[in-house]
Amino acid sequence: MKREEFLARVRQAAASGRRFRIAQHVPAAQPRDDTAAAPAAPGLPPPAEALADRFLAEVNAAGGRTVVADSWPQAQEALHQLLDTWRPAAALCWQHPHLERLAVEQALAMRGARYLDYRVLAQLAPEAARAAMLQADLGISAVHWALAETGTLVLCSAPGSERAASLLPPVHLAVVHQQQILWDLSPLVERFVPADLP
Repeated sequence: MKREEFLARVRQAAASGRRFRIAQHVPAAQPRDDTAAAPAAPGLPPPAEALADRFLAEVNAAGGRTVVADSWPQAQEALHQLLDTWRPAAALCWQHPHLERLAVEQALAMRGARYLDYRVLAQLAPEAARAAMLQADLGISAVHWALAETGTLVLCSAPGSERAASLLPPVHLAVVHQQQILWDLSPLVERFVPADLP
């Protein structure tokens, strides 16, 4: 199948899926508006702020909790507040520039929480690494992309960005930058080169 044919099928499936939205988490008093932040014209994405607003609304509607920060210092303050609330004993973390900028490792160390990332886990025997990951009560990751239309996080698994961080711990904290938010699946697929996928 040629790339253009594949992308056309993705666009068609995405458009078809919009007609069958699941709204079970949306309170009756606040019905979901599927036109909110939709592209003004085919091929034109909404403004970044509209994408972010729609993404936040979709995550909240699905039962997630969002915290908005206007700057990295605000984001760091929010991280400290969340850690004080959750009080994790151990956190399974990605290696990512966003987490470095938030000083996640230092924030966990201040609270006596064990910091587990690829570098730390690679130094352990396989069974010890597995046990440590299973004991983590918080997963902290960045994202590769986020989709505004559905509130979806796109996480590509690789050494340093293991999917275990979002799947094993009971709580997952994802750091999303506004520039990473796309409208839907179509522009996402166009950004991936098949040879680059893990």
